[in-house]
Amino acid sequence: MPKSAKKAQHYFLHAAMKGDMQSQVTVAGYYHFSVDGNKLEAYAWYKVAEDNGSEYAKEMAEKIYNEFSDDDKVKAHEKSELFLAQYGKSSLN
Repeated sequence: MPKSAKKAQHYFLHAAMKGDMQSQVTVAGYYHFSVDGNKLEAYAWYKVAEDNGSEYAKEMAEKIYNEFSDDDKVKAHEKSELFLAQYGKSSLN
């Protein structure tokens, strides 16, 4: 990955962690659509962005969730609950 792309990824992740909904969607998209994508991580970030009001994130979270195995659904729920506690709108107040 080019240095500038890594730097941008760093800043998007930082902004996502601070509560910026668009950055949360961007980070989720990175995990979702990258070649070695981590769909569990993508799902969790989409759920956080959904919690912050993104309809797109809600649709994407549902799409990914429906692709998971039963075991991965459990893992996805656990990871999203953790992320919501850390980065959801209620955790930022």
